[in-house]
Amino acid sequence: MLRFRLLLFAAFFSSGSILPAAQTAPSHPQVDIVLGFVHIETIAVGDRGEGHHKSGIVVLMTNRANKVESFGISNEAGILIEPLPPGEYCYEAFSDAGRHLKMNRPALERCFEVQAGKDVEVGVGFKE
Repeated sequence: MLRFRLLLFAAFFSSGSILPAAQTAPSHPQVDIVLGFVHIETIAVGDRGEGHHKSGIVVLMTNRANKVESFGISNEAGILIEPLPPGEYCYEAFSDAGRHLKMNRPALERCFEVQAGKDVEVGVGFKE
């Protein structure tokens, strides 16, 4: 009985590595993903039109075709790099506390296209 308990103890703490594991084929084939990259600069724009990069800005990108939403947050330099599947996206911006920011462009001018294997640069401007 003691040997059985020791065997269970060893199997439990070694993640079962002492027991042979059956190799099974995945239930679905593994498929590579196709992505493009969005380089976003988050820019706070003052009353006189001057702008500066702002960190901690949450950017919501919504795919226009399927309405899937992706989020990212800008780093200390006000830069965000986001991998996205190809498609057309539109963006909104929020503070890191979730407060909606007043954008400096109308909604129709806040859309961009992502192409497979390509980079696109987007400036996300908002009023400070």
